[in-house]
Amino acid sequence: MGIRKILWMDIGSGAGPKPLTFQKTLSVLLFITCIFLLLPGYLGEKTDKTLVLRQWGWAFFFSSVAFSGWHIWATSSKRNIYPDVLSMIFKPKAIFEASGIQFSFLMSQMRDEIRIATIIQNMHDSVTTTQMDFALQFSKNANRIALPSLKHELGPSHVTLAQYRFPLSTAQMQKKYAKITPTVRTHITEPAQVRFDRRQVFDTKMKPWLSFLMLAGPVAVFGGGRFFTLRLSPVTPESRSQTPPKWAFRTLWSPVMRKTGEEIMDIIDSETSGEQ
Repeated sequence: MGIRKILWMDIGSGAGPKPLTFQKTLSVLLFITCIFLLLPGYLGEKTDKTLVLRQWGWAFFFSSVAFSGWHIWATSSKRNIYPDVLSMIFKPKAIFEASGIQFSFLMSQMRDEIRIATIIQNMHDSVTTTQMDFALQFSKNANRIALPSLKHELGPSHVTLAQYRFPLSTAQMQKKYAKITPTVRTHITEPAQVRFDRRQVFDTKMKPWLSFLMLAGPVAVFGGGRFFTLRLSPVTPESRSQTPPKWAFRTLWSPVMRKTGEEIMDIIDSETSGEQ
């Protein structure tokens, strides 16, 4: 299957909310608070106490509206300083977001190995540290196999291709599928955002209260809410080098190395289908 066809397939369910902003979170919390203040303020008898509740209720209501307006302005009215590279090569449903980065996955079987690739886009004009962990499972009751962690410092505004090749054993190739579960962690050094297109949050299972707590700090953690299934085909294993596989990285786009979507797809095609 050609790389262009793979890139435009729907990867994952495509469902999931956009990541929370602190403006949106505060707006919701203020609105809930104003309801609890206005209801007793208007349902009870008119006293000094109920008048105070009404005043505070309306104050919280207008604050909620203000934060909603700020959220809309912050997420809708800003233009990207640098192009949204992922949107050039992936469908919107195949692009995910975890605080500070946006990314998509490519997974395929090439003869006797599984090739896992992720294209990571730094949303900020500062170094963003990324860690991705991948677990493989070849049957429902089988133990998970943890791959070496993908740890990488994304350059300011960079888009990077990370690739890992997992050698399959003869027994593993007899299985019908491989379940691949990624988890993602990020850390932003400075919040100098340059790309403002918002994508679906990677982990749809995250609890709203946990997302809210994460907004209070510089580190956000996502993971565990999605997995991908790769169908396997049995082949004869080839002789391999004894060198343990490791993650390989290549910069696809940067402010000083700008490329078109076609050029980037050619690089991804050669990197993900090339021989070791």
